[in-house]
Amino acid sequence: MYILDEPTTGLHFDDIKKLIQVLRGLVDKGNTVVVTEHNLDVIRNANWLIDLGPEGG
Repeated sequence: MYILDEPTTGLHFDDIKKLIQVLRGLVDKGNTVVVTEHNLDVIRNANWLIDLGPEGG
């Protein structure tokens, strides 16, 4: 299991795309990946989404 807290912070858009590919590859190999994120590009790639709502954290 991989747990990442806002892994795209400070990354260039190209690097975010690479990160998404790496995360997808981990999932495709049977790994569980849990990510907390505000970046919509990353969120759109999620299989499951838990939204804590405004001031949820």
